[in-house]
Amino acid sequence: MRNIQSLPIKVGRLKQLADFVLKKEGVRDGYISIALVDDQRIKEINRVYAKIEKPTDVLSFDLSEKDYFIGDIIISVETAQRKAKEVDWSLEKEVGLYLVHGILHLVGYDDQKKKDYLRMKKREEEIVRDFFKEEGD
Repeated sequence: MRNIQSLPIKVGRLKQLADFVLKKEGVRDGYISIALVDDQRIKEINRVYAKIEKPTDVLSFDLSEKDYFIGDIIISVETAQRKAKEVDWSLEKEVGLYLVHGILHLVGYDDQKKKDYLRMKKREEEIVRDFFKEEGD
């Protein structure tokens, strides 16, 4: 995990969450690259890969065709901070939600159709609730 942004974040806890999600989804082999970035960095990546000229919350890149590599996840912690204030919960939970969302994309979930979106959203909520409950939060 690379943390290349300035807001305080518990990287170790995010690593635990990533392991938790992979275990819940039955992934036993492989690894994920996770980068915590600011809005400017994710905006640049979004422009290059999605041709969209604005920051986003999380980007996932499926690289499962590589040996033991599941994919890349890039999270904007600045975007997470703004959203966390809107919904009145912690930055850690919002970044955690983005991480769960990214991992679920990498293991096959999709959110383009309403039915798929609802299925993915339900799974995200279950995992975040279970993880933070286990962690005593």
